[in-house]
Amino acid sequence: MSKRGPSLRELATRLPSHRAPTSRAPALEAARAALAAHHPGAVGAFVAGSAIDGTATEHSDLDIVVIYEALPNAYQHSLRFQGWPVDFVVQDPDTLGFFFERERQIGVPTLPTMVAEGTPLGDPPILAELQDGARAILAAGPAPLPDALRDQARYQITALRDDLRDPRPASERAAIAVALHEPLVTLYLRSRGRWAALGKRVPRALQAADPGFAERFSAGFAEAVAGDPAAWIAVCDEVLAGVGGPLSDGYRTNAPRQWRM
Repeated sequence: MSKRGPSLRELATRLPSHRAPTSRAPALEAARAALAAHHPGAVGAFVAGSAIDGTATEHSDLDIVVIYEALPNAYQHSLRFQGWPVDFVVQDPDTLGFFFERERQIGVPTLPTMVAEGTPLGDPPILAELQDGARAILAAGPAPLPDALRDQARYQITALRDDLRDPRPASERAAIAVALHEPLVTLYLRSRGRWAALGKRVPRALQAADPGFAERFSAGFAEAVAGDPAAWIAVCDEVLAGVGGPLSDGYRTNAPRQWRM
């Protein structure tokens, strides 16, 4: 039998109180201490994000997926600890499985990525099993994009693209350009069977899918926000062409019957 390591509470007493956000070791030490202080009953955790992957900034936080043997429900809470903003995502294996499947259907793998790429805190077998499962989900890709959601995105992008063509104040053009960003990213990636992305992960996801498109997307968006929408409109047309073209005439959606007072 291997020698038992120090407990979470024992680890917490050994750690410095200063913050060094771009250094991997202090971030992991702070994460271990935060876990010991706030979730001593957990079986382990995964620390994810820029705080441990070498890309941290002064404003980076600690993202920690906490694993319990069993919980009444999953939950999330945030706090500050030793100078770090800390986001705890608290799960057990069953609730984590639920969210893995939910995000597979949605197409944005936030939790699978955190677990697959995270650094384990602790070494019970369940952590390795969960990490292997998360990696398998990422490798398999998202669920197919439903036709209804594809057509909804086509309709939304078509309407916003047409709004962008009209003369209007610069502030309105910028707002329309921003409104197009997420549906364009999601439709482009999901229609190709790839995981969608949000926020700062978007450039990396597009680059991985097609470097040429990623460059056109980035440049078109920047130009549109600055006042020239021509290249952004061309990006809209390119994305729409890959999914059947623009959609407006004949489009219909039905509200559920129970949506009434």
